[in-house]
Amino acid sequence: MPVLSLKTHTYAGAVVVLPYVEYWQNLLYLNDSFMETMRAQNDYCNYTSYLETYLTFPPPPGPFPVLPDPFATDSYTCDVFDDFVSAILEVNPCFNVYHITETCPHPYSELGKANLGDYVPPGATVYFNRTDVQKAINAPVGTNWMLCTDINVFGLAADNQSIGDTSPGPAQNGVLQRVIEHTNNTIIGSGNLDFLLNTNGTLLALQNMTWNGMQGLQEYPGIPMYVPYHPEYNLGFPAGGGYLGLWGSERGLTFYQAQLAGHGE
Repeated sequence: MPVLSLKTHTYAGAVVVLPYVEYWQNLLYLNDSFMETMRAQNDYCNYTSYLETYLTFPPPPGPFPVLPDPFATDSYTCDVFDDFVSAILEVNPCFNVYHITETCPHPYSELGKANLGDYVPPGATVYFNRTDVQKAINAPVGTNWMLCTDINVFGLAADNQSIGDTSPGPAQNGVLQRVIEHTNNTIIGSGNLDFLLNTNGTLLALQNMTWNGMQGLQEYPGIPMYVPYHPEYNLGFPAGGGYLGLWGSERGLTFYQAQLAGHGE
């Protein structure tokens, strides 16, 4: 049973960020004047009308039109994603785009700093950079291990800091379609506390995709997702029970959203 993480394009992230922030506004706590400015900016960039047209169940016949690059102008007027992140960081300096409920102080991971919100205290040694650990796993002693490289691996040799990943996502290049049609038992999940790849962005990508003879999901996946209550034998890794989200299944694809999960959870 394949379990896939469906990445959405940066442009899609800009389209869906305002509704996401409005949904979680009691947690993010941005001021009213800023929100009014961002609503006007959303309308100006045609993001509001785009969602009203294309994030529908069933979707209009595709493919959906490609949105303009929000970084194409010097003013970056339509880069609303970064505008929101900057504003949220003013309110919560420890904001984590992967799990929006994190607040100060920054959590510390033995694996080191990789993402916004990660923190390595002064003098700390990353676990896989310890000499005893490298010897134990037969790694070259002295190797500088990092959770995520600080070099843009998608760039060219002469210009590797300015070129990003230009490959289409699995929903656009046919890969996801083939996986679903070959297995008819594919699961895609989304954590609603994930700001970077939020649920509506994933659903928008699915609505622009055809599999098993039809485009998109015909109904919003809104069945309550129930997890049986259970004793916690492993207190180091507990899990919740009860109604934890929503799900739906059509034509070999099951989609679920977990209300209190973040990125990759």
